[in-house]
Amino acid sequence: TPLLDLAYEALQQFNSEADSDKFLVIASDGTDFGSTHTLDEVIGKAKTLKVRIHTVNLNPSIEKPCANRLEELARQQNGRAFAGEDA
Repeated sequence: TPLLDLAYEALQQFNSEADSDKFLVIASDGTDFGSTHTLDEVIGKAKTLKVRIHTVNLNPSIEKPCANRLEELARQQNGRAFAGEDA
C-alpha cells in the first residue's frame, strides 16, 4: 500500500480556508510500498492545512520503522497514536 501517497491525497480533500477542527484518521499497519511522497511532505501538507492526524496501528507487532511512521504522523500533527488493542 502506498500509505504516504494515500495520506497526502486524503489531505488534499481538506479546505485550507475552513476554520473548523479538522482531523484525519489513518488506520494501517504503517507499511508503505511505492509512495512518491515522503513523510515530511505529508506532515508539511497537514501543517499547511492545519489538519490533526490520528493513527491506529492495526498490527502492533509490526516492525519498528512502520510503527514509528504512524507514531510520527500523529506526534507531528498533535494527534494521538493508538495500537490495535487500544483502539
